[in-house]
Amino acid sequence: MNSRSFLAALAAAFVVFVWQSISHMALPWFHDSLNKFENEAAMVEAFKANAKVDGIYHLPQADMKDEAATEAAMKQMETGVSVFVAVRLNGRGGMAQSLVHQFIYNLLGALFVTFLLTKLSHSGTGCRVGVTVFFALFAIATAILPNWSWWAFSNSFTGFLVFDHLVGWTLAGFVLAKLVPKNDEGEPEIESVESDSE
Repeated sequence: MNSRSFLAALAAAFVVFVWQSISHMALPWFHDSLNKFENEAAMVEAFKANAKVDGIYHLPQADMKDEAATEAAMKQMETGVSVFVAVRLNGRGGMAQSLVHQFIYNLLGALFVTFLLTKLSHSGTGCRVGVTVFFALFAIATAILPNWSWWAFSNSFTGFLVFDHLVGWTLAGFVLAKLVPKNDEGEPEIESVESDSE
């Protein structure tokens, strides 16, 4: 991948990052998809009392070695309270750190797409945007939807993630379609050298 392709990926990552900032902070959908505990202070104390280490907690947590306990957990999951939560007891990196990480992940994704685009012979805008959107659809099908199914993410929250991915990476696709060099750019010079030698 040459420097121009890298700069194209960098520009695409920046566009996705800007879109994510808008969709998460300016549009109401994301915040409306999150619910608030009635008593946050009580929940904090409950987590401190029952979660002794940082990590992912799932309730009910089935004991796979105990058949009766597993059956009870499965029944509770179907008809009772079910919880999937990430717990950090002593805080985590601030907003700035998360934003830096987000941009790095966007850049990594943009580099994957850019690498593939540099290998394609078809350099039309529709093709390049389509390939980029295909990557977003792949992420939706293999990551977002399974989390919705397994961990009971709300329809509203899942819908927002799908919307966020599709819009952001469609915009990135147009950037990459414009900026990623075409594969045939060097061919005329090669043909010219060959004709001169003949």
